[in-house]
Order: sequence, then C-alpha cells, then structure tokens
Amino acid sequence: MHPATLSPAMWAHLLTVLPALAIGTWLMIRRKGTAAHILLGRLYMLLMLATAIVSFWVRGLNGDRLSLIHALSAWTIVSVMVGWWAIRTGRLRLHRGFMIGLYIGALIAGVFTLLPARVLGQLLWG
Repeated sequence: MHPATLSPAMWAHLLTVLPALAIGTWLMIRRKGTAAHILLGRLYMLLMLATAIVSFWVRGLNGDRLSLIHALSAWTIVSVMVGWWAIRTGRLRLHRGFMIGLYIGALIAGVFTLLPARVLGQLLWG
C-alpha cells in the first residue's frame, strides 16, 4: 500500500494522533501542574478529541460500517470531556485517572494499527 492511497480522514487521523501521542508522552513523564503542562494538556485534549471525531470517517475493518474500534473513539470523547470537567472542578484524582486511561488506550490502539492486516501496518511492513 502506498501513502497516497490513504483517505483524507486517515490523513487527518494520523496528523492529529501522532502529535497527541508525543505530547501525551511528555505530559506523562514531566512535572504536573506547571504552565507548560496546562498549555500542552489543553492541546493534547483538543488533538485527542479531533482524533476521535475524525476516526468515525475512517472505515474498513467492517466494510463501510462502523466497527468495534469506534467504541474506543466514543470512549475517547467521553474521557476527554470528563478529564476536562474534572480538572476544572478540582477533582484531580479523577482527572489523573481519565488522562492516564486515555493515554494508555491511545497507546494500545496504536499498537493494533501496526498489525500487518491494518493500513498503517501494511504501509510499514509491506
């Protein structure tokens, strides 16, 4: 498969999820509560929200219909919203839990995209 065969939705998904994963990694390993954490955290949440929303136009696992992976997209939207609400209302533990879960979920989803039968896996492994 050639990168030119990726749909616009796939490109949009990749262009939002890759920086989100890089920012998410930074957020997980660096000090929390700093101005940089707050700024990058907002960007991370926006990127993850965009990633999840655009994923509803990425099809192929189940023909042209939504697949079970889209349940993760819906959960991502919920997680971003709850994480944002939690930090805005001072519920730090809830925020932390949802943000860690969101990050781990994105990593797990990313690993599955590398399987040879998936589009990204085909691009990487041939």
